[in-house]
Amino acid sequence: MSAVQLPHDIRGEALCRHQQPGGCTWWCSYRRGVLCIGPVFAGFVAVGVAVWTTGGEDARARVSEALMGAAILIVVTVPLVMYLNARDTD
Repeated sequence: MSAVQLPHDIRGEALCRHQQPGGCTWWCSYRRGVLCIGPVFAGFVAVGVAVWTTGGEDARARVSEALMGAAILIVVTVPLVMYLNARDTD
């Protein structure tokens, strides 16, 4: 059985304030990523909605294509990152 470690970043600083291993959730490891990518994603969504509502048929086609590309990227990368993270901790 391997020892459980608290999540740390690349510099060795703790990513959470837990003192005992085992109390961490996914939020402890992915908080920084969510807080950095969340506002960027919200901005892209806001621009897409604005273009969709104010633009013509060509603008709606471009928003649809961008949405499909982003969806494909997310569907491929999120499971890959989760798989590699799980494999790394075993």
